[in-house]
Amino acid sequence: MTQEPLKERSQAFLTRHIDKNKFEFDWLGMKLDAEFTSGEEQQGFKATVRMRKDSAVSVSISPALGIEVLRMLVDKDSLKMVSEIPGDKYVFLGSVDQLSELAKIDLDVSTMQDLLIGNPIGLSREEGRMKSGIEKLDVEYYTLISRMSRRVRRATEVQDSSSTIEGRRIPKRLEDNDWISSKFWIESNFYKITKCELTDVRTRRMVQINYSEFDEEDPSHYPRKCNIQIDDVKGKTSLDFKIIRINTQNHYDFSFDYDKDYPIKRK
Repeated sequence: MTQEPLKERSQAFLTRHIDKNKFEFDWLGMKLDAEFTSGEEQQGFKATVRMRKDSAVSVSISPALGIEVLRMLVDKDSLKMVSEIPGDKYVFLGSVDQLSELAKIDLDVSTMQDLLIGNPIGLSREEGRMKSGIEKLDVEYYTLISRMSRRVRRATEVQDSSSTIEGRRIPKRLEDNDWISSKFWIESNFYKITKCELTDVRTRRMVQINYSEFDEEDPSHYPRKCNIQIDDVKGKTSLDFKIIRINTQNHYDFSFDYDKDYPIKRK
């Protein structure tokens, strides 16, 4: 079947339809099959994910034998992990800000939830902030592109000991402008994001997220498969996962228990 040429659509039209087809939930449970790749190392595992909207995410990771080796809880303020790996058992107690360092992607609870269920991340809703277009890959897709400037260091006065006048240090103005570019490819049937690229010039990191196998029976048409690729100065890593089972009816307990004899790490 030949695809009809796409009609031009504005940013407002595309973002409105993307929002309309987001996966909405209060509680969500998922079973995943996943594989993590870093360099030449590959590790397959199964994961149980439980969420409460904008509040908490718990992840339990098990290898093929089904014995839990890592448990993680993320809420609005904290990141907690328990490692049950033989010879490397510990508890990590940190802030939610450390989640971004661990994942190499800017994440908080809401962003993590959107990423896992296929809702767009980093998509500006402000009129005029993004440019819409059409691009042909295997078929034609709508695109949204932005290049957002930001000041990583918004310091207008920094004491520079090498510059003085009459014994007084001269404030030095820092002009540290950099930017993050984002590009989204949107399929035209249900206005779902099929591909997303986020490029951070300051850190020279590019994150590419690909979604596929959209569920035709669910009203939100969420993607069952996701591939996340991260390319930075340290190399390439990737995470592939497939949603095996999903549940929106259960309520979950997000208490966090651990063996008090385990050493505690905070960094």
